[in-house]
Amino acid sequence: MIGHLFDSATRWWKRNSYGDIIGAKTQRLGPDTFRVFSKDASRATVGDLIGFRSGTGDHLLRVSSSSRMTLQDLTILNSPNFGIMETSGGDLGANHYLSITVKRGPRPPGAATDPLFSTNADSFHSDEARIGPDVENCYFESMPDDGIAVHGDYSWVMEVSGNTLIVSNSRGGGPNFKVGGPLILTGADDNLAGQGVVMSIAPLPNYRGGRKSARPTVFDWTVGPYYQITLDRVLEAGFDYLASNPNASGAGFVLRNNTIKNHRARSMNLKADNGTVENNVIDGSTWIGISVGPEFNWGESGYPQNLVLRNNTISNLGYWWPTPAALVIAPEGALTAPGNFGNIFIDGNQFQNFDISAMFISSAKGVVVSNNKFQDLQNASPWLTSGFGGVSPGTLVFVTKSDDVQFKSNTASQLGPFNRVFIETSAVTGVQGDAVLSQLANSVFGLLGHPRQRELVVWILPIR
Repeated sequence: MIGHLFDSATRWWKRNSYGDIIGAKTQRLGPDTFRVFSKDASRATVGDLIGFRSGTGDHLLRVSSSSRMTLQDLTILNSPNFGIMETSGGDLGANHYLSITVKRGPRPPGAATDPLFSTNADSFHSDEARIGPDVENCYFESMPDDGIAVHGDYSWVMEVSGNTLIVSNSRGGGPNFKVGGPLILTGADDNLAGQGVVMSIAPLPNYRGGRKSARPTVFDWTVGPYYQITLDRVLEAGFDYLASNPNASGAGFVLRNNTIKNHRARSMNLKADNGTVENNVIDGSTWIGISVGPEFNWGESGYPQNLVLRNNTISNLGYWWPTPAALVIAPEGALTAPGNFGNIFIDGNQFQNFDISAMFISSAKGVVVSNNKFQDLQNASPWLTSGFGGVSPGTLVFVTKSDDVQFKSNTASQLGPFNRVFIETSAVTGVQGDAVLSQLANSVFGLLGHPRQRELVVWILPIR
């Protein structure tokens, strides 16, 4: 049983708390009274509201193996799972999701209070699309999970012989590859390990794996069904490597002019190539605003290449779990080597009204951070500081294990007394550019922790 804490006065997510109540068991105390046993009280106090996710029911809308569909002017209330689930499809062109609203619905018959959730999970979720979705002018709020998720799926490598792999594909209804298409390998150390072209695919109904992954995962992804995949070349690989298809991960997705507000987790959870994210409003996420990178524990691929994140407004977030930043480019789990992510353009975004870091950039090569505005940030210490990657409280932008990261014409104003440094680097090479700050409020530390004046300052970043 999973529950989430709400403030009884505002009926929104309780701030400065872990927020999740993971129930180990329940006990009935009366006709309408229960006791929930949990290892973590999550700073719950008498009078708090708890919304419990049912864990049952299908997604309200499914779009499966379809192309060039248009869903427009819809309102979704009280979905039992995702609001919209897109699976596969896109072979003949993107599906379009336009002017869709997901919000809390009316009070159910017999209920004493209004709903706390709009869904039981994500508002919009795209999995294995050949061409990614076009989501525009939508409004999503009150969901207990991500706003928008776009990803592919990993297949677990069981055995390797020459240019032939045996893989377990537990998530989809068939092999996550096509003859003539690409296959990317990710090593047991989570770094990209090579790419080949699929020459043949054969099901192995009688194969018995028997080996279990050393990776911590939500489900056991090694149980099949199994497939034999022959590549055009020999790639170094072994058990617990991961195989993914960048052509079945939602590449080319467009997220434009959407508003995502007051929900749990991440507003956007992105794992696909060649995406455009622009002119969106993100306000009130309990955790991260835009998250870019694979989640190995969920078996969701991959390392995005060629992203544009432009003219978005990100505010008022990061008040539950330890949160590295409002915008995070990093794999789930341990940080990996430079170059796993590539060619990311972060331009013209506005970051405002929160206390965590604004950006966390890791494992990347070819990142441009330009014309972004940082306003009214770090006025208080974050409720929980994150040990993720070694970022220190009070850091505005953190860059680690990356190369060729350029900063151009970024500005900040009204940085609060808890701001310590504009850009902090660790295990990084090739950071260059300039950063311009004005109206520095009470913050007294500058680039890399050096003292600065509380007036207009121009910082020139040397090549490192």
